[in-house]
Amino acid sequence: MARRSPALLLLALAAGGGGCGKIGDILPPLVLVPQRVDTLVGRQFGGEIVLVWRNPVAFIDGRALGPIAEVEIWLATAAADAPAGPEALEPEEFLARARLVAAVPPDKLLLRRTAAADEPPAVSYRFPLAAKDPAGTEYIFAVRVREAKRKKTSDLSNAVRVKPRLVSMPPDNVAAAVFQDRIEIRWDAPFENFDHSTPAQVRGYNVFKLSGSGPENKLNEAPLAGPPFADRDFVFGQPVRYFVRAVAGGEAVESADSRAVEVVPKDVFPPAVPTDLTALAGLEVITLSWNPNREPDFLGYKIWRRAEGSPQFDLLTASPLLENAYADAAVEKGRRYEYAVSAVDREKNESGRSQAVSEVIKDP
Repeated sequence: MARRSPALLLLALAAGGGGCGKIGDILPPLVLVPQRVDTLVGRQFGGEIVLVWRNPVAFIDGRALGPIAEVEIWLATAAADAPAGPEALEPEEFLARARLVAAVPPDKLLLRRTAAADEPPAVSYRFPLAAKDPAGTEYIFAVRVREAKRKKTSDLSNAVRVKPRLVSMPPDNVAAAVFQDRIEIRWDAPFENFDHSTPAQVRGYNVFKLSGSGPENKLNEAPLAGPPFADRDFVFGQPVRYFVRAVAGGEAVESADSRAVEVVPKDVFPPAVPTDLTALAGLEVITLSWNPNREPDFLGYKIWRRAEGSPQFDLLTASPLLENAYADAAVEKGRRYEYAVSAVDREKNESGRSQAVSEVIKDP
């Protein structure tokens, strides 16, 4: 077999490749840069500005993002009456005016409760305000993330502006008391503002509830003038936590959270005592009837009887009776019997006995 020349082989390959079209320009390698944070929000709570956002989970090309090494917190300040909004600041201009206040590893950020289970967890950073009147200064924040493997940094996030206000310290001595139809929350008014000035700037109060791992739930629509507050939406046996924030003057700015109080409401409240018990004698039976109980956790009734001359009542029903009527056939003619009824709920709480009535079956 004849041996082919390498030159001819290269020529044949070149000729065959010509049918595939022109070879395009060589593209530069794609740089894996994390997506930018675009969910940054900021709000003042007492003597802190709390920033909340969700870290990215992908690179800009859509590929999954690996571990994040740190999140940079950037801050620029401006006069509170400055007309330019954060949207007007280009990234280069912002960085020229800003300073890096923190570079925080993700595991050092505070996780925030979220209502959506399919969303990445929100994280937060608390920026402390100086203990002085902050009026006249505006704070502009932005964040960016640095991934761990290639050390690439994302673009700056959306910027947020916060104008601090004088806010009181949080309410004190929050307490909760359980009643049959409500949990009552009380607290003491704050004495001073977060910068230790007096009097405390308080326009009202907001009450919050935490249940399980869900997000905080504000219970009142408008600021409350003061305690108490009654929470009627609860379930016996399910633990809940409450905390209170003070609301500052004309601005809807809140104090920091008060110390939370946790309570596990227990049903130790018996049903109401049955009323209007009546007894009617027939030929061989005494029939009882009474007004029905309406408690949502009602279980049934116990029927009590005492024969004339007996020192105590005996229980006639082995298990709670659902109906608000009972027929006693185990009676002797000519002997008087006294009856009473009590109500029981699902937690085995029993009411007191009703007012007793008596009846006798007489011989014809």
